[in-house]
Amino acid sequence: MPASGGAADKLCNRYEALWVIDQLLRVVDGAGCQLTYEPLDPDESQGIEFAVQKADGTTDYWSVKRQTTRAAGWTLALMARLDDRGRSILGDLMRHVKRDPSHRGVFASTLGARDFDELRTHADSEALLEARLDQSAELKSDFRNYVLPLCGSDSEQARALLLRTRTHAIDEAQLLDRVEFTIRKLLYATDGSMLDAAAVRRHLADLLLDKIHRPLDRETILSVLAGHGIRLRDWAIDESVQDRIRALCESYTAPLREAMINSTLLPLAGSEPLLAAGGGAKSENVLVVGGAGCGKSTTLADVVERLRGFGVPVLTIRFDQLPEGIITTRQLGRKLDLPESPALVLAGVAGGAKSVLVIDQLDAISMASGRRAELWNLFEELRREAERFSGMSLIVGCREFDLEHDRRLRAMKADGSGFQIVELKPLSSDQVDAALKDAEIDPSAVQATLKPLLTIPLHLSMFFSLAPADRISGR
Repeated sequence: MPASGGAADKLCNRYEALWVIDQLLRVVDGAGCQLTYEPLDPDESQGIEFAVQKADGTTDYWSVKRQTTRAAGWTLALMARLDDRGRSILGDLMRHVKRDPSHRGVFASTLGARDFDELRTHADSEALLEARLDQSAELKSDFRNYVLPLCGSDSEQARALLLRTRTHAIDEAQLLDRVEFTIRKLLYATDGSMLDAAAVRRHLADLLLDKIHRPLDRETILSVLAGHGIRLRDWAIDESVQDRIRALCESYTAPLREAMINSTLLPLAGSEPLLAAGGGAKSENVLVVGGAGCGKSTTLADVVERLRGFGVPVLTIRFDQLPEGIITTRQLGRKLDLPESPALVLAGVAGGAKSVLVIDQLDAISMASGRRAELWNLFEELRREAERFSGMSLIVGCREFDLEHDRRLRAMKADGSGFQIVELKPLSSDQVDAALKDAEIDPSAVQATLKPLLTIPLHLSMFFSLAPADRISGR
């Protein structure tokens, strides 16, 4: 039976419950070893909601407070304010951290603890902390009045404890989104249906109440979920998913290989920054820009082939070929015969290693000339999902005209957008002449007025498709 004390009522606090479930999922993901909600040991439970033993041997003690109505954020004065038991949020956290060198304190709230974070940021060395305190009389006063008394007035101990305590500031909606995304990444329904993330959260909340005060490990959590027809994904052994990703890449590159000039890719000026020497994208987000027919898609197809040659997981999506009725990334995944969102599936197959999501023909959603402007929100969701995975790069191809005439697309070129811009240039005259010679065409036999047009790869490809007499006559 659960001990008295209102733990079940506390779990009804949605914000707190989401944090506990978030950390349960971290245990499932392997980052934690076990979680104890409301530990029974008074030393373990004082002032915290739950404790998480980590894979690195440390233990995190979590204090979760949704918000404060006393200020716009958690000041040091509020965190150190004594309650009717003579205890404080900061005091309880510091007490846990002081008990053992492997202990860590965690404070989570919808509002940030700016001053505490400022102290922690500058606690790497005594000189750095002193220099920061000398810059602000208010911060120095708060440090002396609210932090030092918890550390026996020992500034070196205070600095060490600051380094072992961290804060999280995230609102409830963002936290819910994070939890549900993690559920989608880790778990699947064994009956093949779309996983109900809300149902998974309820199962985990029930587990917390059933096993309150007792440690929950990965095996226990997965066993309970299995009883509800929910299991852990193992992307590495799911050959059907990897086969489908390969098929999507092949369906993208095959038509573009046929459009190559003399069956080879002529490198375009500006394309050099796309790939690193050993495989993978050079930048986290890359926007490939060029005029109509400039060879964007052919260049991207070459990038896809080279990534596959390096063994880097890559997945391609053409926005001009998406079927109607897609609103979410999960629906997009289903339409592509994938079990989940393309970004999530790619990350699962990559298993934390480098991966690249390629989105071509983004101009199809342009308000200037595209036909699918309603797909902008879908692209934004894909982009946000890709950003969640540190090893995933996003390469996007877009026509220059639409990039300049659609304000939403144009924002991707602005400083701070997170995208590196790669502007593809036309072929050089030397490249055109070399391609003509490779096709056994005398460059001097081609009309001088026609030659500049052939610097556009699409035009050159079309030129080669003409009958020999038409190439010379210019008809």
